[in-house]
Amino acid sequence: MNTQNEVVRTAPIAETTGPERVKRAVVDAARTLFAERGIHAVSVREIAREVGVSHTLLHLYFGSKEEILRQVIATNGGMDAHLDEAKTSREAGENVFGTFIENSEQVRVLAAAIMEGFVPAKIPFDPPVGKELAARLAEPGALRSDLDPALVSAMITSSAIGWAVAGDWLCETFGIDAATHEAAVKNLLGEAIDGVI
Repeated sequence: MNTQNEVVRTAPIAETTGPERVKRAVVDAARTLFAERGIHAVSVREIAREVGVSHTLLHLYFGSKEEILRQVIATNGGMDAHLDEAKTSREAGENVFGTFIENSEQVRVLAAAIMEGFVPAKIPFDPPVGKELAARLAEPGALRSDLDPALVSAMITSSAIGWAVAGDWLCETFGIDAATHEAAVKNLLGEAIDGVI
């Protein structure tokens, strides 16, 4: 029975769960912190504190902040565009855009890692979503023959990354209704894809 004056203590996560759950919690906490503040601005001690473990345990499990970042990027944050469900190139592009918007925290980490020099110099990143779209656009009849599917995929991906990172700022700066901007941007992207098919 607890009274108001009692301090309720909970066991640190490492004492109540196994190593794999701790590692997942570290990756999730690091993703949030890196997305909010960038990679260089976050210390291993802060990540450990967020999870409720010692920084020594993080070093034991991961070795370095760079390895934690590598794991954050490798988890891909659930970024799966389900391109096999798209019936047209337009739908495939819209799915890629939606995937980046839905996983904007993961995208902000990736953007910070690129801007701070971690990707691709220290941590290779092979975006499966972009490669899936490029493969889809390379199918016969998906694009005009004078267009490079990889370049079109890269442009769609860069637009999606930019919107995921700066969409709120762009809405405010250009007076765009934030409540409807995602659907409008998807439609514009679809129009652009239709224009190059």
